[in-house]
Amino acid sequence: ELVKTMMDEDREDDEIQEIPLPNVKATVLSKIIEFCTHHDQDPMIDIEKPLKSAIMSVVVHKWYADFVNVNVDQVLLLELILAANYMDI
Repeated sequence: ELVKTMMDEDREDDEIQEIPLPNVKATVLSKIIEFCTHHDQDPMIDIEKPLKSAIMSVVVHKWYADFVNVNVDQVLLLELILAANYMDI
């Protein structure tokens, strides 16, 4: 939502527009883009509540479980959560 509201609707499609995200590190933004790109192609299923397991691969598709369990350490995971919250995504 933050990015959407910052985009200028009067711009031509081929014009590049910079959107400043001073509170988001480049490494974190890269992971967010990776996640959003995958999510656009293969949306995550709704997570049942209460959780039926503490094992992520039982709760969500394998890619999403691997993204959190394998590709992201705890510090980066916290930064991702904070950045996603800041960007309202």
